[in-house]
Amino acid sequence: MALPAGRVTNDAANYFAFALQSSKDTAGTTFYFLKHLDGSGFDVTVDQSSERIGGSGKEIGLRYRKKVTADGQFVSYADPDATGRVLYAALGTETLASSGGLYQHTITSGASLLPYYTMDQSYADENERVTNALVSDLKIEFEAGMPVKFTTQFVVGGTPYAKNSALSPTRESNPIPFMMPGASVAITALQNLTVGASLGGATSLQVTKGSVEIKNTLDDAIQTVALNREDVLWLNADYEIDGTLKYIDRKFWEAVNYGGGSQVPTGALTGGQFWFYMQVPSQQSLQLFSPYLEFTGVKLNRLDPDGKTMYLDFTGATRNIGSQALQCVVSNNTSTSYTATGT
Repeated sequence: MALPAGRVTNDAANYFAFALQSSKDTAGTTFYFLKHLDGSGFDVTVDQSSERIGGSGKEIGLRYRKKVTADGQFVSYADPDATGRVLYAALGTETLASSGGLYQHTITSGASLLPYYTMDQSYADENERVTNALVSDLKIEFEAGMPVKFTTQFVVGGTPYAKNSALSPTRESNPIPFMMPGASVAITALQNLTVGASLGGATSLQVTKGSVEIKNTLDDAIQTVALNREDVLWLNADYEIDGTLKYIDRKFWEAVNYGGGSQVPTGALTGGQFWFYMQVPSQQSLQLFSPYLEFTGVKLNRLDPDGKTMYLDFTGATRNIGSQALQCVVSNNTSTSYTATGT
């Protein structure tokens, strides 16, 4: 008897796609097909209960499903169109303008609602979909020599279901994503946010790696008469930035720890700014800017008898000072707004 052939994970027909919904419970119809990396997708997870009841002796007498979820993540490099779509999904606000033959998408924090998405995946002979997904976390990572990488986690407020047929994937044709090589990255510790003067020249352009993380706190416990969540609601948002600098001198270390003086000051933490800009050969570009973050920690590999290059690791988080905590500008070939369901 002939046995069926096995399956591989990198079949060309496999895909992960997402579509903006016009509202909750209305599935999206215009899908963007990601150039996905390993770790993308969602799993159907069943929360079940096992109980001992009278008459079943020493064994379990009842098992039943309590809840079904299908949360997941998608991982990708920062292709220009994908970058705008993912940033909008995580931040929830956008304005569009044309500039120099390209289209400038300004995406910032400060939205009142996050958009719902439909997630669709196909692998082997299975096709699955979930609706009412919100982005819970977006981590943007950059490292020397590497493309910018997005890891986007989502929580689903609908029920997963299997489909009879797959979609026909078409992917972004841009030859190269946004990269760390050729980028401009600046981390500054500021003495006065209004004036913008750095603390004794505490600005570093020699960043070896770092990340910007958008953390959306969601209420994922809303369940009524169905097995799945009835909804997911956005409660709070936090924006964190960390990175590693090549140690040059003591200015940055002292700015963060001593406020530019010789003793640890009382009161507020040392403030600063973060800026990242990168342009690909097609002139499409990505800019990330945090006008005010507070440095929550710095660390040095100061003493090692084996001898190593000295690096300074920093962590920072934004605080509301009346302006957008995170400001992103993506210039690309996408002529319509990411707020439109047909984009």
